Amino acid sequence: MEEVKDATTGDVKNSLVELYQVMSEGTVNATDSYNYNVHNVSIMEALDAVARIRKENGELTEKLNVANARLNRAMVNRRDIEEELLTIRKQYESILRDYRETMSERSNVLEENNKLTDERDFFREKFKILASIVQKFFSVVMNLKFK
Repeated sequence: MEEVKDATTGDVKNSLVELYQVMSEGTVNATDSYNYNVHNVSIMEALDAVARIRKENGELTEKLNVANARLNRAMVNRRDIEEELLTIRKQYESILRDYRETMSERSNVLEENNKLTDERDFFREKFKILASIVQKFFSVVMNLKFK
C-alpha cells in the first residue's frame, strides 16, 4: 500500500484506518480526499482481483474434482481390465497345459499305432510265409495221396 501524507500535519499515513481516522476528525483537506479516492479505487481493484482469483480458484477446484473423478474411474477400469487380463492369462495357461497333455498323449498314441502297424506287417508277412508253406504242404500231401 502506498504511503499517504496528511496535508495538514505532514505525517505519513500507512493504512486506510489511519486515513479514515483523519477523515473522521474533520481535518480532511483536498490532498487527503484525493489520496482516499485513489486508495478507494485501488482497494476496489484489489477486491475485484480477489473476487476474480476466488472465482478462478473455484473453477480450478471444480476442474480438479472432475479430473480426480475421471482418474478414479480410469483406475477402476484399469483394475477391472487387469483382473480380466489375469483371468484370460490363467485360461490361456490352462488351455496350453491341456494342449501339451493332449499332444503328449497323441504322440504316445501315434507311437503305439506305429508299433501295432509294424507288428501287423510282421504278422502279415509271417502269415503269408505260413500260408505258402501250408499250401506247399497240402500240395505235396495231395500229390502223394494221388500217386
